[in-house]
Amino acid sequence: MKLKDTGTQPNCPTSRFLTKEDLKKETDSTHPTRMNFIFRHGVPLSLRDDHAKVLMKKYPTVIPFDQGVKQKKKEVSYGNISYKELQKLAREKGYTFKETMVKRDVLLELLKGKK
Repeated sequence: MKLKDTGTQPNCPTSRFLTKEDLKKETDSTHPTRMNFIFRHGVPLSLRDDHAKVLMKKYPTVIPFDQGVKQKKKEVSYGNISYKELQKLAREKGYTFKETMVKRDVLLELLKGKK
């Protein structure tokens, strides 16, 4: 199961742990010591399902990765991309080489779909 910690900040990892007693109460795991988990901002952490359930129960900020706020897709800005890169992007979208040999403004309109 993949988890994320909503309490993390960018460039500042958060450490969460499960003690031997926490694991014995909830699962039949016989781990000899405590288990540490390092969460990074926006990066999912893969765990066994039983450990993930115990961690979510102990820490309310730890939630499944697919749950929570959906982030908006970032709009692609073609303004800072070189002409050659714009041509490559247009070819990847299915335009022929001849169709990409136009002025930059026309090429931007092709990529944005305003043709």
